Amino acid sequence: MPYTPKTENPELSRRIMRRVRLVYGLRMLLHPRLLKAAIAIVFFARSTAYISYTSVIANAPSLFELERNIAFAWDAVRHTEVTALALLSGVIAVTLWLVIDVSRRAHASESYL
Repeated sequence: MPYTPKTENPELSRRIMRRVRLVYGLRMLLHPRLLKAAIAIVFFARSTAYISYTSVIANAPSLFELERNIAFAWDAVRHTEVTALALLSGVIAVTLWLVIDVSRRAHASESYL
């Protein structure tokens, strides 16, 4: 017959489970993927102080005009403040880092199946 422990002190069980849930929640909050996503979001949010994305999208040429899009992007990069470029570079770098991390984890989990 399997052993089933009986808790004689429900208050002790509640305290233990509260600690377990707290540790689990902290581990999820400090997960590397969540931190990387948070950093990318903060960089993007700060870049809105320097860049009006609605104006950029309104002034951008059609997606199918490749030469005009390249010229538009080049002019945008040349005439942007250094702070905005740094923030956008940070968003791109952290997002790539996050995508690489997720793809590695997905690939590693497939190898176990």
